[in-house]
Amino acid sequence: MKRHLSGVFSGESWLRASNGARAIAVLGMVAILAFTTRVLPFHISPLPFNNDGLSECRIAGDILESRHLQYPEGAFYLDTHSVITPIYNVMLAFSASVTGSSTYSIAQMLVGIMSILSIVGAFSLTLRFTGSVKGAIATAVALSLFGTAVFLTGSTWKESLGFALLVFFFFAYAHRSERRYLVLEVTILLLLPFVHHLVTAVGYLSLSFLTAWSLYFAIVRARWRWRHTIDFLILVGLSVAAYAYYEFASLDRLSMMSEGLGILLMAVLFIAFVAGLIATLRNRVHTRLTFAPIPAIVVLVLATWDYFDPIFPYVPGAPHYVLILIVAISVVLSISWFGHEVFISGSSPYRALPLAMMLPPPLLIVFSLVSGFDIHSHQVFYRTFDFVDLSLAVGIGICLSSLRNKPRLELGITLVLVAALLTSFPFGYESKSLLGVRHDTQNYEVDAIDWIDAVSVGEVDIQSDERLSYIAMALYDVEKVPYLPDRLMREGLLGVGAYYVLEEEWMTVGVNDYPRGHPVLNETEIVMVLQSSNVFYCGGPSNNNVIVFVSTTYGQDVVFGYH
Repeated sequence: MKRHLSGVFSGESWLRASNGARAIAVLGMVAILAFTTRVLPFHISPLPFNNDGLSECRIAGDILESRHLQYPEGAFYLDTHSVITPIYNVMLAFSASVTGSSTYSIAQMLVGIMSILSIVGAFSLTLRFTGSVKGAIATAVALSLFGTAVFLTGSTWKESLGFALLVFFFFAYAHRSERRYLVLEVTILLLLPFVHHLVTAVGYLSLSFLTAWSLYFAIVRARWRWRHTIDFLILVGLSVAAYAYYEFASLDRLSMMSEGLGILLMAVLFIAFVAGLIATLRNRVHTRLTFAPIPAIVVLVLATWDYFDPIFPYVPGAPHYVLILIVAISVVLSISWFGHEVFISGSSPYRALPLAMMLPPPLLIVFSLVSGFDIHSHQVFYRTFDFVDLSLAVGIGICLSSLRNKPRLELGITLVLVAALLTSFPFGYESKSLLGVRHDTQNYEVDAIDWIDAVSVGEVDIQSDERLSYIAMALYDVEKVPYLPDRLMREGLLGVGAYYVLEEEWMTVGVNDYPRGHPVLNETEIVMVLQSSNVFYCGGPSNNNVIVFVSTTYGQDVVFGYH
């Protein structure tokens, strides 16, 4: 115990000691790495990375224009959860106002700044746990380069802010014996429901796991203190307040909890997870053999199985490159798992924290899967598993810090880890070529939709794929109709009165038609459709022109012979 505490003390004093210049240099490099890896999407497009970011920028722009939270009548987002979680949008509007920029041009820079807070915060958290600067740097590098973490914190959506708040919540919880950090913890918990509902679920479940372990320990050891009462009151009071707010605001995502036995099921699963947490933390014996390869192999097998024989009802659209990402994730998980084993078997007062970071995403995923392996469950899985990355990064830092007396093993694991991180990094942004899904928005695509809006009178019907339909909805309040690729493949005959938007790359590299896969459309058939239509617009790069056309009954009768 003394050895561990001395390590923690030395880690904290490292920031204040005579080698302060080195400390500042290391933190500066960590900050630069965090920022530069989050603004890399600028090389893809000047517009925000991830299509959800367009919605957030649109809402922020409306806030900036109106100077309040009364949104324009008829805006597409009025019945979405974005309205009741406005903190990120307000921050974005404020940043745009201060810099004199549009919300669309400043969003990626703001994400870069928030990533500095996330990664430097994770650095400090691992330093607190281990007292090892090397381990803290490993955590920061892992969060900076790990592909799924890059996507989560590099996208211009609410989760990027939520992730930063979660990091500081865990840091504040670890220091909550000091009043200022207890105030910070409560403040963050109060803010989370106004940031994002998924971040709120992860944060409050983490707090629930930590409080359950703290109360169990106090009861078993007969050491109940006033701080345990405070922990309990904070959990109950703020959880009830958050749930009441979402219920009052009619959050659509609460339907999973309110329908049938949702709350009872969540309670049963939570108790089961808490039992596993307690059983794990009670066992402080570190066996000679590690279990680290087992979860890695399980993830590798299940993910590969889902790719070749989907567990969920969808057609995978990703090329075989995704198998490389699966292997990289498995390697990172194995290294991190070993770090967790070492930490749990020790005597650190923070042993429960890394586990509390890890458990909420699996709990939410299991809860969604109990209702069946449907599309909704697949979407919950896709949006939730990234939040494990903080726990994985901390576990990596703990692992490398525990190997300080085994330099050869440390070197070998470091080389394997760096290879896995660098291999996974491109998947964060180059999703078009590596995953078959585009998350970017190009100016020439916006120009095409803007042209339609300019020439249209009254309500306009724009039909395209999932991505372009979302862009039209986010920017111009057009109803989202993402079925054009499927209609072109199945029918050829299109209705009259709508503007159809297609891109040439649909016929070369294909188009994401979730959940129907990533088909490559037949060029001959597409040419026939265009010959039977009025083509009004063609623009963009030579390898991917955007074509806007309107079908006519006469043209389709002539070309297709429909009567």
